[in-house]
Amino acid sequence: MSGRGRRGFGRTLTAAAVALAVSCGGAWSQTAGTIRITATEYAIDSVLMPKLATLLREYPDSTFSATARDRIRQLTDLLAEHEFGIGYFYMRKGSPAAALERFVSLEQRFPDYSARAKLFFYQAQVLKRLGRTEEASRYVSRLVEEYPDSEWARKARNGKIKPPASASVDTRGKSE
Repeated sequence: MSGRGRRGFGRTLTAAAVALAVSCGGAWSQTAGTIRITATEYAIDSVLMPKLATLLREYPDSTFSATARDRIRQLTDLLAEHEFGIGYFYMRKGSPAAALERFVSLEQRFPDYSARAKLFFYQAQVLKRLGRTEEASRYVSRLVEEYPDSEWARKARNGKIKPPASASVDTRGKSE
């Protein structure tokens, strides 16, 4: 995937014929080939994703269904990575509260984001900067437990963010 849209977020999508094939109606069985589309975040979210979902719903056994599922995963990660990039920008510019808001939104909106280990690492960093160390520790625990072999868990264990003494659920009161 390459290419840039007017605002720098557009991406060229190969094999996007899958999304457009739904629009072909009766010519569905004759649809073949590759189409390249440059799409902004808005177009991906409001046009391509719904078309791919319709394709899967209406033609679950189609030869294109596996490609459609793969494209949905790729597009979801693309949208999530954009959201992450905004949060990361806020974090680097000294606005940890704004960064946290983006990271929390990303976690809720894109539960299948493939870079959740990275997300947990940076959520912990931002929470630590905000002085919310208990919450930061919970994210580090999740990171180490759910993604123990990731580079982000290694970074957390190597001192960039210290995991809590116990990786279990924190049962202590908030009055410390």
